Amino acid sequence: MLLGFLLSSYFWLPAVLEIKYTWYKFIGPPGFVSLQSLLFSPSRFGLLFQGNSGEHRLIIGYAHLIAVAIFVILLLRRKFTKNESIYALWLLVSFIFIIFMILPQSSYIWKQLSYLGNFQFSWRLLIIVSFITSTIAGLIITKIKHKGLIISLCLFAILSTILNWGNRKMVPEDKNMYKNEWVLYTEYYDESYLQNSKRFDINPRLFVKQLVMKYPKKPIDIIDGNGNVLLLNRTPIRREYIVNAKSTLKLKENTNYFPGWTLKVDNRIQEINYRERNHEGKMVFMLNPGLYHIIFTFEDTPVRHYSKIISGSTALLLVMILLSKFFRIRYTFKK
Repeated sequence: MLLGFLLSSYFWLPAVLEIKYTWYKFIGPPGFVSLQSLLFSPSRFGLLFQGNSGEHRLIIGYAHLIAVAIFVILLLRRKFTKNESIYALWLLVSFIFIIFMILPQSSYIWKQLSYLGNFQFSWRLLIIVSFITSTIAGLIITKIKHKGLIISLCLFAILSTILNWGNRKMVPEDKNMYKNEWVLYTEYYDESYLQNSKRFDINPRLFVKQLVMKYPKKPIDIIDGNGNVLLLNRTPIRREYIVNAKSTLKLKENTNYFPGWTLKVDNRIQEINYRERNHEGKMVFMLNPGLYHIIFTFEDTPVRHYSKIISGSTALLLVMILLSKFFRIRYTFKK
């Protein structure tokens, strides 16, 4: 478990330490799922786990439930050894607890542990359920000696999920899918800036409904002054422009600031102003008259940088452990 935490630190460590820069700290208990929704999908006789418009059908899985049922029967009939029974009981208790945490009946626990609200949706815990049920399925296979039953279970798992095998990349990507994206999900929260903080004093859930971001017509706007801007390149982590400033310019890059964004003007780092009145959160900067090469890049903060080193080092350590075990087994076999 320790190695697992270290291996995934590239993701969770920045999320934990940099959440203070986001609005998620204001979010309350997540959305819950009913028990009926977890057990059965309402689409295509229960066999389709996604609606025609992309709606999620958040079910545990029919094959998973059958595996858990068989697992309980084997556990009651004491088909496991003493050590296996302890492990099996731990899996079963974990399964029940995680399912409970997905249901609205667990809202009290979520409220008491406010940090859990960052999950946004309790059904994200289904990923843990999938690991538990996969382990359970592996255990029951070791106890079932009837090959016909095993084959039947595998066929059921295939046939009950086959409608969901389509490749989503076959659906053309909607280029305007983020036009109505909520400000809440992208705007930088700076609690040291009083004007910025006052904007968040209202109920954040109501704030989400009120603030629907207007999609900008251009990737970069000239707020003040006279000049021209030519877009050279634009990716999620890099924006590149040529700017011809005929007078002193104030420009606004229509990207919400977050720690890691860096502005270079003719390869020289320039300060970004994300506290500009009426443009809070956007990246505003000044240019004197002249011709400039502008590059915005999203780079790793120290937290992200070192978390990647931790994950990479752990991955290397795991490879070394696996190799040492492999060669030890070979040596023992030869001996």
